[in-house]
Amino acid sequence: SAIVLSAGAFAQAPLLNGDFETWASAFGTPEEPTNWVTANNFANPLLTFPNANPNPTSVFKAIAPDNYQGSFSCKITTIDLLFNPDPTNIPNRIGVCVLGTVQTTPSVALVDGKPYTSRPATFTYYAKYTPSGTDTAICFTELTRWNTTTMQRETIAAGIDVITGTVSAYGMRTLTYDYASY
Repeated sequence: SAIVLSAGAFAQAPLLNGDFETWASAFGTPEEPTNWVTANNFANPLLTFPNANPNPTSVFKAIAPDNYQGSFSCKITTIDLLFNPDPTNIPNRIGVCVLGTVQTTPSVALVDGKPYTSRPATFTYYAKYTPSGTDTAICFTELTRWNTTTMQRETIAAGIDVITGTVSAYGMRTLTYDYASY
């Protein structure tokens, strides 16, 4: 299954590389959109050593005619990991693209999200989707803050959009943030 995204639509302020126009590769990992972390990290030969590169690539540049606008969109394909570095916390079947970075020191960790000061009511993006079997596409966003007293991240609002059926052409999709539950 594959979902192709363009998150260039904005809640109130643009996401860094929300239009997926900038891509790069680091440390032998297949290309991924700058400022985003993808399942392509599991295709890195350094992560899977001594196996040369047993995991498939999951995220690709979608170019014309498969992109929404500009030069690229982000195509996310569900893959099965052949080598899973942490089966307790990472599912073997995965296809993901998360705003953030990978921290390498003092230990390897996902640093998800980016600083953001607005309190939008909605998040809008463009997507098309081809499911495989009972596959489901999910766009989940969350606004958080750091609590300096408890030294923990707290959720301020969250929104989710679930796509279960085929969406053959790009369409605008909007999720509404739920502030009341938090």
